[in-house]
Amino acid sequence: MVHFLHISNKIDKMLSFIENLLNFFNKKPIKSAVTVSKIKGAFIGGGIGESMGLPVKNKTEEELSVNPVSDFLGYGDIFEPGGVNFLYYASMSDFIKFLYDNQGIKNGVKHFFSICNTWYNIKIKDEEQRLRIIIPCACISGMLYSFCKKDETTALKEIPDILCDETTAPAAFIFYTSYYISLGEKPKNAINKSWRKTKKMLKKIGLKIYSDSFTTRLHKILTDCFSNSFDFKTNVLFCINKGFYPDLTGNIAGFFSGLFCGLENIPYIWSGFLQKKDAIETSAVKAAEICGVLA
Repeated sequence: MVHFLHISNKIDKMLSFIENLLNFFNKKPIKSAVTVSKIKGAFIGGGIGESMGLPVKNKTEEELSVNPVSDFLGYGDIFEPGGVNFLYYASMSDFIKFLYDNQGIKNGVKHFFSICNTWYNIKIKDEEQRLRIIIPCACISGMLYSFCKKDETTALKEIPDILCDETTAPAAFIFYTSYYISLGEKPKNAINKSWRKTKKMLKKIGLKIYSDSFTTRLHKILTDCFSNSFDFKTNVLFCINKGFYPDLTGNIAGFFSGLFCGLENIPYIWSGFLQKKDAIETSAVKAAEICGVLA
């Protein structure tokens, strides 16, 4: 076991070295691959993923293997009609409003972790609820930050290392993944690069990702999901039916899939069933304005 870990550490160091070497020789400015369609796809996709996962948020993988989610459901674990998206809409719209009112990406993203560590953590002490609020903001921040810097190494160093609790690792991992997908990486490659970057960042601030942690399990689910499919519907249902925070993993898979494939590849019947769809699209348009995509 010790020998295996030693080899694994060597492989991680080698991959990191190769990545840094490629960045050193790549002198071309890094440009975001995000379009208005992809921004709308990400925002709507995240809402769909949470909405479909909420009615089964307390179900296990074993229970979902017997009766899997295949479409929008109502009631279930939330006693609400289908299509609702509680925390996703609240956190996403508040965060976009903050960025929009401050007229800039850098200010909002630079203080992203600070915002999570003060406002969100004061309002909600429960770790599970903090994750449901912070993760959508991490998804959005990574996407927006792809418009903020031309040099990748500099951009990744800008992420503050001040949120040191249970939400640090997943927030950073999701931030990096969203960032890389926004630069045009395929989701699987983005996930692998983000995993290495997250571990490196956490090591600097004295934190470790354990094998049974939320982040490790999330990494495995997303890797398995995006190794086999780029299809929006397939990805969202796969993650929800894993029975691991179905609303949260559905939200993440929906955001990443929509960000990669665009709004036109999301089933119209699903987006039409989503509550607050118009308001979510309005936030997406504001995000596009912040990025300068509409200019």
